[in-house]
Amino acid sequence: MAASHETFAPAWSIRLATDLSANDQTARNLVGGFTDEQLNWQPAPGCWSIGQCLEHLCVTNECYLPPISAALREKPRSPAEEITPGWLGRWFIRSFVEPSPQNNRASAPGKIKGT
Repeated sequence: MAASHETFAPAWSIRLATDLSANDQTARNLVGGFTDEQLNWQPAPGCWSIGQCLEHLCVTNECYLPPISAALREKPRSPAEEITPGWLGRWFIRSFVEPSPQNNRASAPGKIKGT
């Protein structure tokens, strides 16, 4: 009898894929009836429009999800003991996740002052 080479996705990855699909549908429901003018409206010069924000999310998912999926193929289902972020992950954490009031941190484009 041949050994099974079937691999199973960890529960968190299934949940992530389900959440991403649900978010896609929520975005479609929210803006599905918008006109091009509404999607491209910018609240102030230099701020991103709704369409630009949605496009950014789509492009980001298209760039990151295939490499993440490939990296997870045939990996053990056990929890990771340690995660070491690469240079991009370290930059992201320093810039956005753990902002420090003493440092001038980058912010996402389109942030409206006073909001």
